[in-house]
Amino acid sequence: MKNHRILSIIIFIILVFVLFKLGQSFYKNKNTSVSEENVIVEEKLVDVSFVNEVALTTNSKYGSVSGTYPQFRNADPSFNDKIKNAMAIAQAEFENNAKENWNARRKTATLAEKIAEFPNPGDFVFSIKTDYIQVNQNTVSVLMSAYGFNGGAHGYQVLYSYNYNVKSGREINMTDLFLNDSQYLSTVSDYSRKDLLSQFQNKIKRADYDNDADYKSTLQSITDMIIPGTEPTVDNFSVFTLSPGFINIYFSQYQVAPYVYGSQIVKMPL
Repeated sequence: MKNHRILSIIIFIILVFVLFKLGQSFYKNKNTSVSEENVIVEEKLVDVSFVNEVALTTNSKYGSVSGTYPQFRNADPSFNDKIKNAMAIAQAEFENNAKENWNARRKTATLAEKIAEFPNPGDFVFSIKTDYIQVNQNTVSVLMSAYGFNGGAHGYQVLYSYNYNVKSGREINMTDLFLNDSQYLSTVSDYSRKDLLSQFQNKIKRADYDNDADYKSTLQSITDMIIPGTEPTVDNFSVFTLSPGFINIYFSQYQVAPYVYGSQIVKMPL
């Protein structure tokens, strides 16, 4: 009888322990699921359901176009029109320049040259690319680049950025990010200049040059472009996007470095 009672107590203790562990596991799994769901929501910076992409088309016989530009379902029509109109102007400028360049080539051609009335498909090209930095219920922030080639040694690139506060229904300007800093242009200028100089000091290695003179000359030539390209003016910092905790500042070709280095970016903590 005594042994039976002891056995019952042991079984009871085991059952309590098992139930306790099962409860812990359920609670942990439940919290983990909620936590993971929250992380997914927070990290989903780009929700493509808010985006309509409009493909480029053309009637021009002087160049080919490709790519799309975005229209946002959660933005005011005026914001979408601003993007649409800017891309239309960029495309029109390309097509006009392509036509002028091709006709100028035909006029200056020798009798021995056989220049067709129109360029071959692919001779002159224009395209638009969009990088979605943020598109969600709070913010729209995108970088757009227009690339064109209509003759010459190489093509060209033009950068555009669009930032929008969904809640207020207003565009976001850089001044909105520095409400307590009336000298924000100087702040951004100082940070960008130091960051770019540091970037190029890391990119340009002494080992890549035959002598110190060439190495120092290259660094100096880039420094001479960075200084004016980061002067505290609105135009120098007109292209930017927003990512969590940072403002991404973009510098076009030739602005802070020679063409071969392309466009540059500075990520400045907010």
